[in-house]
Amino acid sequence: REARSARRSIGGKVGPPERRVTTLIGCPLGKYNDLIQTWVRGAAVPIAELVGFRVTDCRDGVATIELEASARHHNQMGTVHGGVLSVLAEACMGVSVASGLADDEMLATIQINVTYHRPLVSGLVRAVARTVNRGKTIAYATCEVSNAGQQMLASATSTWAIRKAPADTRL
Repeated sequence: REARSARRSIGGKVGPPERRVTTLIGCPLGKYNDLIQTWVRGAAVPIAELVGFRVTDCRDGVATIELEASARHHNQMGTVHGGVLSVLAEACMGVSVASGLADDEMLATIQINVTYHRPLVSGLVRAVARTVNRGKTIAYATCEVSNAGQQMLASATSTWAIRKAPADTRL
């Protein structure tokens, strides 16, 4: 009976067991901006650890993520894989949009479009994203991914769904 009551009802059917998230990246959940600032200070983010990037700044809907690209990020052509740049752009736009969320909201990517402008073999990669527009249920963001010489490597746009977070997972 307890297991059944711990499950969420989806469309009248019993869904998978829910997990109550009380901590994320080793810190208590709080407001999104507080959480983002822990990332800026170096708290672990699983995808960031996997790829090797870090959130370096986020203010007023503008986020910055950096990566020191190396051979571990290469494709078969010996340049940084486009998927790495796409991950950087999406993560950066997500942080940008998340910085404007209320404590009872969550977001999910609806669409991302990435255009690649030039290859990179290694070195600093910086993604800067801006929330362009935020409505009640949809947000739009843009991102520019550049090298250390400020040459654009890729540009991206995204659309985000804004939803009420389930009560037991709210920040």
